[in-house]
Amino acid sequence: MDSAHRAQNLAAHRASGSQGSVPGDYVTLRYDIAAIEAEKFGPALRDRIAAIRAEEKGSGESGQELVIFTALRPGDGGVMTVAQADLAPPASGPFIKGRIRKRAMCSEPLTGVAYGIDAFFVEQGRGRALEQAPEGKGRLEMEVALGKDGTAMLTGYRWPEPDTQKARRRQPAEDKRPEQRP
Repeated sequence: MDSAHRAQNLAAHRASGSQGSVPGDYVTLRYDIAAIEAEKFGPALRDRIAAIRAEEKGSGESGQELVIFTALRPGDGGVMTVAQADLAPPASGPFIKGRIRKRAMCSEPLTGVAYGIDAFFVEQGRGRALEQAPEGKGRLEMEVALGKDGTAMLTGYRWPEPDTQKARRRQPAEDKRPEQRP
C-alpha cells in the first residue's frame, strides 16, 4: 500500500463474536462512498449500466459483478468523498477499487458498492464501543491505505474532534450596524 486516505463511514455495527479460536468482534461498516449518484458516473460506467439494465429487464439475473474504480477527493475535514466512478482507474489522484453486483445496478443512486473494507476485526468486547459515537464526537472515520491498483486495506479508526469553526459559522451573525435614531 502506497498512501493513506480516510473514508467516512455511515454507521458501525457489531456483527459477530469470534473468528475460529481467536476471540474478537467484527464491526460491519457502511460508507458514504458505497452509494454513487448517477451524475458521478464516468462515461464507460454510465454506458455499461444502461446496457446491463436493458438486458436484465425482467430476467432477474444477479450473479455477476462489475469492477469499478471510484476516484476520491477530500471533503469536509479531509474525509474522502466520491469524485467520479468508472470502469478504469483515473489518470491521477487517489482512487479505490470496488465491486457491485448486477442486481444493485438497478437502483439510483447506485448502492451497495463493496470496497473490501466492510468489516473490521477488533478485540473481543471492543466492537460494542464502536457501535455508538462517544458524546460530542462525529461519525467514526476509518483510516484506509490504498494500493497503486486501488486495493484498500483498513489501517485504523478514529473519532473526529468536534469542529468548533463549523459550529461558530452556523450561528447567526451579530448585527453590528450602528443604532439608527429617528
